[in-house]
Amino acid sequence: MTQVTWTGTSTFPGAALGSHSLCHSRSIPPGSCLTTFRHFNLFRRVWNALRRLIQPSLKAIARNLERLPRYLSSPGAWIDDRIIYGYMWLLREREEAIAAAGVYPRKPSYYFMDPFFITLAMELDYKVLTERVKRFFVTWGSCGIGPPINEVDYIFVSANVNGNHWILMVLSVKEWGVMVFDPMTNKAEHAKEEQCVVGLLARMLRYLGPRLTVPKEDPLVQVWDAMPKQNNYTDCGVYICKYMDYLLQGYDLSTLLWDASDLEVFRYRIAKELQKGKARSIPNHRMSQRVSQLD
Repeated sequence: MTQVTWTGTSTFPGAALGSHSLCHSRSIPPGSCLTTFRHFNLFRRVWNALRRLIQPSLKAIARNLERLPRYLSSPGAWIDDRIIYGYMWLLREREEAIAAAGVYPRKPSYYFMDPFFITLAMELDYKVLTERVKRFFVTWGSCGIGPPINEVDYIFVSANVNGNHWILMVLSVKEWGVMVFDPMTNKAEHAKEEQCVVGLLARMLRYLGPRLTVPKEDPLVQVWDAMPKQNNYTDCGVYICKYMDYLLQGYDLSTLLWDASDLEVFRYRIAKELQKGKARSIPNHRMSQRVSQLD
């Protein structure tokens, strides 16, 4: 997929944008797994059923995660789609808690696309608006918490590349551009994953009727470089989780420096947050900074 320069001025925190090509080869980390289409359907039904029956919503899951801190704190422990799915739910709920408190306005607004989305989207011929495609758009256009996908400013999409590496893509609806965050290389090109975001999400937004006018052309793709990067083959999932967390706090990723000790802390925090069923709160000064960036 050819990447083009995004000339718009983004209000999203981050580094200067640059254009890149080529793809870094990666070895498959031990214990990696990617949920299949069949397993995903069962997993999502069970997860949602538990969430409806038990409050706080994640405590039932937490009973089965007693060994998670020890596992995630182990060097090289692989964070799979189930862990990222659970962590994204925590971030969703944190955004809703902020909005419900009424202290800060809901701006910008975010949508968190499940990590299974790209895998399933690749099996779909979304260019023809069949009944199956319409159902897919409606199903994935609402996650049951927070605003629907056609009423947000930014859409977070995590993607597993070749079953062995996590990347994060963020669609800015207002700027109509896709930002690609690859924690391993500055020369990232993930054509299939990018095309799902560029092509499918654009069609989904047009079909569902967004509050902002969606251009007829596809959104532009840009790779973000100046941000903390992994120095091994197993920490990509940790980086993706913390990219989302820190972006939601209004941080400029280009100002952050993470080392091995930070990653150990991040792994432990992710595990404990999943156990408790609640993401760490955003400090008031960070929320004020996040809101002021858009004024």
